[in-house]
Amino acid sequence: MCERETQRLDQSQEDAVRAEIGRLLESPAFRTSKRCREFLEYIVEHTMNGSNGALKERSLGVALFQLPQDFDTGQHTIVRVTANEVRKRLAQFYQEFGAGSDPTITLPPGSYAVAFRWKPSQEDNRPLVSAPLPGGRRRRLLLAGAFLLLGALTAIAMYGTHGSQLDLDPHGRAADDAFWSRIFGTGQKTNIIMADAARYEIQELLARDMTLRDYLSPEYPTNLLPAISPNCSV
Repeated sequence: MCERETQRLDQSQEDAVRAEIGRLLESPAFRTSKRCREFLEYIVEHTMNGSNGALKERSLGVALFQLPQDFDTGQHTIVRVTANEVRKRLAQFYQEFGAGSDPTITLPPGSYAVAFRWKPSQEDNRPLVSAPLPGGRRRRLLLAGAFLLLGALTAIAMYGTHGSQLDLDPHGRAADDAFWSRIFGTGQKTNIIMADAARYEIQELLARDMTLRDYLSPEYPTNLLPAISPNCSV
């Protein structure tokens, strides 16, 4: 069987292991088997001491069962049989009484060195909490978000108020409106550039600038044909 890496324990852990061994040896699972009790106590003690060299089949056969140094492990299987019996009794104990055990002692298959499984500490069980943002950075992010939201709401309000209210008076001038009066001031010429290739040709034929009213008319461009050619009708 293979050797396992020695588990290094501090003093408090060693005390906890010895207390757990006491519970195991006095339990119904081990109380009735002197051979299993001695085997478990021996391998636990040598595991804690780091004496893995003593936890081999031949060494255990000599130390615990008074077999000769050169005994045939193929014929004398008492070490393997006892190890399997100890594994069964450990499983029985922890199934019935292991709720409060810390550590849990197991004998992994393929090894004569025991393993200690400890319960997670309270620190290990604490939920992960993200560190809060620094106060200054947090305030800046909140302010930036508030300004962005305010800007978006203002743009929506302006569009709702002015986007659909392009009212023109009969002379083609913008109606008196707080928003549009900044663009179409009284007595000043305002040029509007439109992405319409035909507009330039029509203006050349009209020999004048096209008014916004002309361009926005539902009849455009047929509404301009009489001005271009009085004899032209549609």
